[in-house]
Amino acid sequence: MGVFSILSGCSQDHPITESKLNVAAVNYPVFYPKLSSIQPTQQYFGRIQGMESFDKALFAPARVVKVYVTEGQQVKLGQHLMTLYSPFLVEQRQASQMELASARAHWQLQDKERIRLNTLYAKGLVTQQALDANHRDWDVALQRVVQAEAKVTKALNELAETEVIAEHDGVITRLYLRAGSFAPANTPLLRFESTAVQIVRFQVPEATALQLEIGALAGLKFGENDETLTAELVERAIPAPLGPALYTLTMRLQHSIASHLGRIVSLHLPLYQQPLYEVDYAGLHYTAKGEAYLLINRQPVEKIIVKVHGFTERAILVSGPLHETMPIIAQIMAKLKLNLSELN
Repeated sequence: MGVFSILSGCSQDHPITESKLNVAAVNYPVFYPKLSSIQPTQQYFGRIQGMESFDKALFAPARVVKVYVTEGQQVKLGQHLMTLYSPFLVEQRQASQMELASARAHWQLQDKERIRLNTLYAKGLVTQQALDANHRDWDVALQRVVQAEAKVTKALNELAETEVIAEHDGVITRLYLRAGSFAPANTPLLRFESTAVQIVRFQVPEATALQLEIGALAGLKFGENDETLTAELVERAIPAPLGPALYTLTMRLQHSIASHLGRIVSLHLPLYQQPLYEVDYAGLHYTAKGEAYLLINRQPVEKIIVKVHGFTERAILVSGPLHETMPIIAQIMAKLKLNLSELN
C-alpha cells in the first residue's frame, strides 16, 4: 500500500446525508468500495499488574532475621517469605499472658467465695446484701479475665505477623529490606502482587475513554510480537482535580499468566468511529460547499456524503454509509449525464 497521509481536522466524522436524483440509471463505469487495510489507531501503553498489589509492613519495630525469597520470584499461597524479631511484641505477649494469669487467679478466688457464700446463705448465716456484693465482685473478676484473654489474642496475632506468609499466589516485585536490617514500625518490608487476577491501567483522553463501555472487550498487544491478550474494561476513573486531564481505564485480563506480570502492553483504539474505505479518485466529487460525495449507480442515482481522511497512491480513504457491494460511479463530473443543479 502506498503512502498514507491523514488530513487535519478529521477526528470527527461528518454528519451523513443522502439524496436521490430523479435520473434513470446509465451504464456508467463503476467500482466498489474496498474496506481499507489502513485503519488508523491510537496507541496507549500500560504495565500488567496484579489486581491485589500491596506493600507488606509490620506495625511494630523489628529486625529482619531472614529473607526466603528474591525480587521477581513467584510464590504460592502459604509460602514463607520473611522472618522478623520484635522485642516489643515478645514483651507484649509476655505481659498480656501474665495479666491473664493474674485475672484468672483473682476470678477463681471470687468463684470459691461465691460458692461458700451461697452455702451460708442457704443456711441463713449471711445476708442477701453480702451475697449480692460477692456476685458483683465475681462479675467484675470475670470481665477482667475476658479482657485479658483479648489482649493475649491480640499480642499473639501481632507476634505471628513477624512470620511473613504469602496470602495469595503471586510475585515478590520488591524487597525493601534485607536480612539484618532494622524495620521501624509501619515500614514496608516487601511489595507483593497477586497473579490470580491481573489488570492493566491506561491513561487516555476523555473522547477516547468514552468510546468504550464498562464490560467492553479489547485486545492488548506486546510490543515485540503479535501475541494478543483479551481484556475487559472494569473501571473508568475520571481525571483527578489537580492532575492531568486524562481518564484512567482499568482493563482486567481474561486469562492471567504469572510470567506476564510487569510486562508492557499496548491498547489500540480506532482513530475514527467508522471504518475507512478505499475509493477511486474518479468517483469522488465535491459540492459548492466543499462537501465530498459519491454517486451510487442505482435507479435513481443516489448521492452519499462522505468524509475524506487521507490518500494512498491508488485510492482515497473515506468514511461514510458505505459497504463493499455498492456500485460507485467512476466518472468525472464533466462526462456525467446528470443535472448538476440537482447535486447541490
